[in-house]
Amino acid sequence: MKKVLLMMIFILSFTSIISAQTHNSVSLNETELYKLLEIAEIRGLIHRLPSARPYSRSLIVSALEELDGNSRSLSSGEKDVLDDYIERFAEDKDKPFLQDGDLRIENDLFPLKAGAYIDSEVRVDLGNPGDWGMQNFLGLYAQGDMGRYVSYAMDLNIQINQVVLQDGAAYPYAWEPYSYTKTWDGGSRYLSSAENFAQMPQELAFGWAILPEIAFSFWNNKLDMRFGRVRHDWGLGEGNLFLDKQARPFVGIEGTTSPWKWLNFSFLFGGLEYGETFRNDSEFGIKSTAGTQQNMYSILQLEIAPTKWLYFSLFDAGVFLKRPELGYMLPLMPQLFHQNNVGDFDNLMFGGTLALSWPDLFRTYFTLYLDEFKPSAGLNATRNQVAFQTGIKAPIPGSPWSMVTFQYSKIEPFTYTHYYVNDSPWYDGLKMETGYQSNGENLGSNLEPNSDEFLLSFQIQPARGWSTTAGYRLIRHGKPGSVVGSTYDPWNVNDSDGAYHPDNQTKDFLKDGIYEWFHIISLGGKLDLRDWDFPAQIGFSYSFVYEYDTDYQINGNYNALNGSTTFRHLVGITFKIWPY
Repeated sequence: MKKVLLMMIFILSFTSIISAQTHNSVSLNETELYKLLEIAEIRGLIHRLPSARPYSRSLIVSALEELDGNSRSLSSGEKDVLDDYIERFAEDKDKPFLQDGDLRIENDLFPLKAGAYIDSEVRVDLGNPGDWGMQNFLGLYAQGDMGRYVSYAMDLNIQINQVVLQDGAAYPYAWEPYSYTKTWDGGSRYLSSAENFAQMPQELAFGWAILPEIAFSFWNNKLDMRFGRVRHDWGLGEGNLFLDKQARPFVGIEGTTSPWKWLNFSFLFGGLEYGETFRNDSEFGIKSTAGTQQNMYSILQLEIAPTKWLYFSLFDAGVFLKRPELGYMLPLMPQLFHQNNVGDFDNLMFGGTLALSWPDLFRTYFTLYLDEFKPSAGLNATRNQVAFQTGIKAPIPGSPWSMVTFQYSKIEPFTYTHYYVNDSPWYDGLKMETGYQSNGENLGSNLEPNSDEFLLSFQIQPARGWSTTAGYRLIRHGKPGSVVGSTYDPWNVNDSDGAYHPDNQTKDFLKDGIYEWFHIISLGGKLDLRDWDFPAQIGFSYSFVYEYDTDYQINGNYNALNGSTTFRHLVGITFKIWPY
């Protein structure tokens, strides 16, 4: 009788948790949650999750419940952190408005939650206070369910932003090199003259962002689908080569199916958005820029993990001019083969990842990305546009919810770029771009072409409400104007128009011109006061940046060029009220 009673209590409690979850995506801004799940996966505490993120809330609840079932191996501090996530995402109990910032309509079939949030970030270079930036958000959201299988969400925010960005720079100077991503949609309008529409808010400007989605989930997350506009992160590394979390959101239809624990298949089909890169900010125009960037995007990924220690994946993606091309919409049609059926006008890429794991100790991985690869041109030709990434991730013994990552990434010249479809017999008079970018930012790694990066990072959640990060990055990048293939600029098919051509170039990394070197040391921390019933988050970060140029081709060494050395001390403060 006692066993029956305990079983009934368990069923009732489990049912209450299930009724509280939805299938909407959990934002990638929940960095600490995603890191916790990754650490738990490496430690063998939960089953291997798909590498295509974001996850649906219902999938995250399922993973948290599985982790809770294996909590005997957790320390008391780790269990406290896990309990907070279960309370926030699984139980999700309503609180007074001043504590959670939302209002709810409880209903078995059509529950609704609507709320507001405030998000602010200020950054400055202490050595040069003129290099500063800020982002301020006032947002409203609504989310709910339509029965058991369908959920919906809408997030709309208005922003006041300003950054310092010098002509030809690859990022705003108040942020770490290659860490900035735009937060607004389209362009910004200056407060001083609302009719002026600009790519980057280099004086006080307002913008907006809208992130809607309709999500579907069937058979206990064996099939998750979404029609919406969210950021994505596909891969095992940091700064993923295929689809990275810094990539701007775009409207798409996507899905992941996991028929067996050892196999996942993910697809995404959507329309990319216009926008110039940071270096080409002055060329931005709401019609002129969009006129050359009318692109669609499709990506497929197959993941297979036949054992606990072995994992490999294959990916296949394409950027193509907007047209009703049904083959790219069909998840079972490989992009590479389909281009041969419809004609060679599209930008295709493919690759994969191999990973080896020792449960509870580490995971090591190697990822290869091939873009317009042409073996006959020779391995040293810039025509072979290749990127690769290798690294190791391991929990830190004795540290709660911790992980150390050591990773090396290399992006060869011209990678992620493509030639113009320009004045050809097929597209008379058009000058269309089909690079691997959306809204002026890369879809894959945040590094520019002709770059490499050594990364060492630490993440720790030492106690409930606390998270800390530390790291070192060495980035080396060919200087635009000195080494060809070092920007996202498209290249032309014929040399007659004066443009460079990858077939006629060779690469000699660090030795074929001027290179930018960045040594970056960073520290950060975040305090989530929601765990003490105060609806706010506070964050602080500090980055030391040592930057200089070298020219081995002229000097025969890697010593800093005279006048190129720069030191920066970047401080950032974030504050959020009613985060959700």
